[in-house]
Amino acid sequence: MRVRGFIEVDEDAHSIERELAAQVRWRQGGRLDADSRLMLVGMERLFRSGLVPAAELRSAHYLMGWRESSLDTYRAFRECYDQGIRAPLSFAHALSSMPLACASVHFGLRGSTYTVMGDGGVWKTTLECAAGALELQPLRPVVAGCAVRHGSGLGGLDRGGRHRMVLAVLQEGLPRGNSLPDWEPCGMHAGQDCVEIFRRVIVQGSHGL
Repeated sequence: MRVRGFIEVDEDAHSIERELAAQVRWRQGGRLDADSRLMLVGMERLFRSGLVPAAELRSAHYLMGWRESSLDTYRAFRECYDQGIRAPLSFAHALSSMPLACASVHFGLRGSTYTVMGDGGVWKTTLECAAGALELQPLRPVVAGCAVRHGSGLGGLDRGGRHRMVLAVLQEGLPRGNSLPDWEPCGMHAGQDCVEIFRRVIVQGSHGL
């Protein structure tokens, strides 16, 4: 699986809000949750990077890995539950897809978008899913990403924390039978967040890809 390029977001809340207002200019109205704010900033950087023509990015498949229960929308579900507000059982699972849904609307994405949920190993699941998508359609790029943010209540970004995202443009499928290796130290330790692990795998390029 070839890495055509990647972008990073590693900012505090003030920088993200400033970039969202100056560059993204969300015009669809309505409340944007914190996860979607981070997603839109990352996508704007990807489109502005010039790594891949905009037409290819719009037709690409997207897979975004989030650590389970880290999304702002899960807190929304919990607050509804605590307040006795009725909500569909699928509420949490449906709203976990909101960040990519917002990106799809804003940037006019025509490819499939998938949200991958998991524990600290979600980075690996995301890349394995990307490899599967590329095997089915090797000529169409896949944008795979991983993100983590520090939240401070509904719709908020923790002013004292760093919010991180890596989006990588991948192409060419893995040969049949190949797979990503099990996690080994390789200069990294298990306590690192999934975004840092994902970033290092992408940077190394040949680490099991």
